[in-house]
Amino acid sequence: MVRAHQRSHLHALVSHDPAAVDAHAIGRTDEVLFPVGYSWLVLAGSLDIIFTHVMLNLGAVEVNMIANAALGYAGLWGLILLKFSVVAGVLWICEYVGRRRLRAAKSLVSAGVVLNFFPVVFSIAQLTLFFDEWFEMYMRG
Repeated sequence: MVRAHQRSHLHALVSHDPAAVDAHAIGRTDEVLFPVGYSWLVLAGSLDIIFTHVMLNLGAVEVNMIANAALGYAGLWGLILLKFSVVAGVLWICEYVGRRRLRAAKSLVSAGVVLNFFPVVFSIAQLTLFFDEWFEMYMRG
């Protein structure tokens, strides 16, 4: 026997109306809501770790107090653990909120991606502005 909510689920899957599928996906628990957004979030977090490591090796200082504490306590592995704990927390919050308010969760994913890319862009800007000085200092000794 097919229940009413199962019928609507089947109808949403077989209909070619994306709004019907998207609206019905809110109640599903077997898939993540924003796989592309989450991929960007993980990429941004990974690039943040990589650029932070490069910048620290070039003599820069970590300005985030919490990240600096993690770095001082456990080194690079502490920073990695902190960053991916934050990313995992954002993913969980987006999934939790998204099951109730899809638009709010979309905004959270977008904000998470933008905020995680900010340090990456800042590091790239620093590298391009001060590359000549660092090259002279560290490569030519």
